[in-house]
Amino acid sequence: MNDMIDLESPDWGELRDAFGPATQIPRLLRGLRLNPRPTRCPADEPWCSLWSALYHNRSIYSASYAAVPHIVSIGIDADGAIDRSFFLFPKEIVMAQIGGRGPEVSGQLYAELVDSLSLLSKIKIALSDAPVVQDDGSRSVDTDEGWCKQCGHRYDPHVLLALSGDPKDGGVIFCPEFLCTCFSTWSLSENS
Repeated sequence: MNDMIDLESPDWGELRDAFGPATQIPRLLRGLRLNPRPTRCPADEPWCSLWSALYHNRSIYSASYAAVPHIVSIGIDADGAIDRSFFLFPKEIVMAQIGGRGPEVSGQLYAELVDSLSLLSKIKIALSDAPVVQDDGSRSVDTDEGWCKQCGHRYDPHVLLALSGDPKDGGVIFCPEFLCTCFSTWSLSENS
């Protein structure tokens, strides 16, 4: 994630958030790096302002895509307990993009977004969410009745996202339920 938009870059003024030019997003991300600890309530900063500006009424913006790699990086680098939004925010941005609730993303913004998604499992580990291990030893994440073994929601609307465009290279599976932390990875490649 070396090509993230630098927090000092004037490019943030060209990106949009819910309220216009995204010039305040770098300040919020710097604040997040200083305090990644779990929040006590939804109004705690800087998460409240980040969610409001970048995921406003479940809509997303160009700055939402640019912020995700920073958020993932901060979550991975943090020591100790971190807020669940480090995982939930990137997941909800991707779900909104897939659902057409934001602008198209391409070029470098897209490359950085995809690169950061491949690192989400490190955040899940930091959150101490144990990986799902099936009692029967199977690799299936859904039940015979069509329910996700991890989160209990219907499995058929779970979203499979191939990170390279080729499913055998691997990807992530998200539950589309709002704020659900269900997340799995897969790879069919022998090199993984």
